[in-house]
Amino acid sequence: MEYITGGDQFSLIEEKRCFDLVSTLMQEERFYAAELICGLQFLHRNGVIHRDVKLDNVMLGGDGYIKIVDFGLCRDNMLGDKRANIFCGSEYYIAPENREYSFAVDWWSFGVLLFEMLTGRAPFHGADYDELYKSVCYDTPPYPGWVKDDSKDLLVKEGHNDCSSFDKELLNEAPKLSQDDSSSIGPMDQSAFADFSFINPKWCSAQ
Repeated sequence: MEYITGGDQFSLIEEKRCFDLVSTLMQEERFYAAELICGLQFLHRNGVIHRDVKLDNVMLGGDGYIKIVDFGLCRDNMLGDKRANIFCGSEYYIAPENREYSFAVDWWSFGVLLFEMLTGRAPFHGADYDELYKSVCYDTPPYPGWVKDDSKDLLVKEGHNDCSSFDKELLNEAPKLSQDDSSSIGPMDQSAFADFSFINPKWCSAQ
């Protein structure tokens, strides 16, 4: 087994209390975060969900590079549309949905880890597991005043599928094709598309 001389990220947080990932004076910490992203991307490309990403499992080698450790809870062979359903991991880092999942659970844990790096404390709290999971689902983590706006934006940024700006009433409707105006657009003979490689079956069925 390789001897890793730099300790883990948890010990580093205990020593420094918190980082500023955006400050130009903290290039080392930004480097650690970027390396962890690269490490998770490598695992995911190879079909591996780590499922226990946390400060304790991010070690620092003597050469300054991080090493992801503790693969006891990982799930391999998860390429394509495969999903896992075992609820496991460290309680402060587990994604809260309690549904079938894939690689996204590692990115949730990564977000929790980033919050701890920025603030020196966990984003969610509870006296027991039930209270903790309720906090994860319903509470908005408080950001200390010293956390810069750019650093906060890094954590609260939504993904490409963010629909928060859309009308919720419309989002709850079943998707369907809009009705055409027969006065301006007449029905077309589908034989006109006989040599096309693809015809939208929903459009055909709507005629």
